Amino acid sequence: MKISLLNERLTIQKNSVVIDSVGNHRNEWTDHFSCCTYAATSSYQQKEQQAAGITVSDDGLVFTVRYCSELADLDNIHYRVMFRDEPYNITAVDRMNYQHKSLKITCEKERRGQLMSTKKVSIEEMADAINEGLQEYAELAAEDMKAAVKKTATAVKKEISANAPVDTGTYAKSWTTKKTSEDSQSLQMTVYSKNRYQLAHLLEKGHANHGGGRTKAYPHIAPAEENGEEMLEQLIESALKE
Repeated sequence: MKISLLNERLTIQKNSVVIDSVGNHRNEWTDHFSCCTYAATSSYQQKEQQAAGITVSDDGLVFTVRYCSELADLDNIHYRVMFRDEPYNITAVDRMNYQHKSLKITCEKERRGQLMSTKKVSIEEMADAINEGLQEYAELAAEDMKAAVKKTATAVKKEISANAPVDTGTYAKSWTTKKTSEDSQSLQMTVYSKNRYQLAHLLEKGHANHGGGRTKAYPHIAPAEENGEEMLEQLIESALKE
């Protein structure tokens, strides 16, 4: 193999079990080895497959790398390839007649929402493969949920401001959003008035006058909150169907 042909760089990642801060065990892709490679389009890249009713490209590549001890155990179950910041599932490893000079790694680009690859696993490894798929789904679901919460909070804030009673406009402009709490699986956003919060309830519900009677109520918070609940539910449902 000519060294000059190895004009790209890839990273081999290994699926390892890691322990988080509270002692939970989970599967995670970690960098195992980085090397130069020659990348070529696989013979089936131009084909298209039907996946979940959608026509998608195979995005297949064949990577040729120099053999080294770090790649001696390379397989399509415990390893994957990162190339140009994109993950690729390994579908085959050609050891070139075991001459220990080079390897050809046939890969298929991993698609967003792909929970588990179609690679074969043994009975002993099935539980790890299932847990890996569930973890990937949970991470994707959490990301979609957080994006939906942020989008909904912004929409609620805009609706409150747009429907707030107008005098000087200061009250309407005082509404904003902030992140109240966040962890790996959840996000809480708060929509509030920065410096006119004392007026919010009085304007929303109206209030009694000293001389009798009540001021006019301007419902602008409750309708926005109700619309926000519907919007959040629709966004999350839509994201989970993708």
